[in-house]
Amino acid sequence: AAPAAPAAPAGPRQSAMASPSSAAAARALPHSLAHPHTAEAVATLGQDVSAMAGELSALAATRLPWQQLVLDRVAAAAARRWPGRVSASVFGSLAAGLALPQSDVDLALTLAPLAAAGTAAGSAAGPGHGASLPPPAMCVSELARALAGEAWVT
Repeated sequence: AAPAAPAAPAGPRQSAMASPSSAAAARALPHSLAHPHTAEAVATLGQDVSAMAGELSALAATRLPWQQLVLDRVAAAAARRWPGRVSASVFGSLAAGLALPQSDVDLALTLAPLAAAGTAAGSAAGPGHGASLPPPAMCVSELARALAGEAWVT
């Protein structure tokens, strides 16, 4: 429905106060939205945003297999470094389905602690494993070194 026309200016015999109904209408609808072309502009903007979202979604769908391959390879490298102790979780815009072409990929790697030293799990630990968790920065450095040796990393 078209917005109500603004009240006519007060003439010599009219009250200087606008009627209550026209004053309420003026407060409910900002003047910029009362323009006759606003509905058309809003509809066009909505169509443009929908078209852009469709194009970005199609682009994201073409990138997803490559992103998943990288995520799988990073998780596999972490699992080789810390066998049986790593879980990987994707979060952020990729997980939410909102990734743009320039978006990064957010991956959380969680390292579970080993069992206490002297137990079966602790004694079976391979090189580089200890009874406590190493500092996160050390884990990142170790994984970065491991990934640098991968043929697919450039």
